[in-house]
Amino acid sequence: MKVKCKRCGKEWDYTGDKIELLKKYPQYISCPKCNTSVKLNEENKNGKP
Repeated sequence: MKVKCKRCGKEWDYTGDKIELLKKYPQYISCPKCNTSVKLNEENKNGKP
């Protein structure tokens, strides 16, 4: 899943376990560059950052 940080612009592929939990409720991960919380959502799941 492509993810992009809104604060620093870092883009990366997230492959963690939280992808499956998106069906139940929104998930947040930390940007590896600036440590800002980034929301995972269905738009990201379709490959769009």
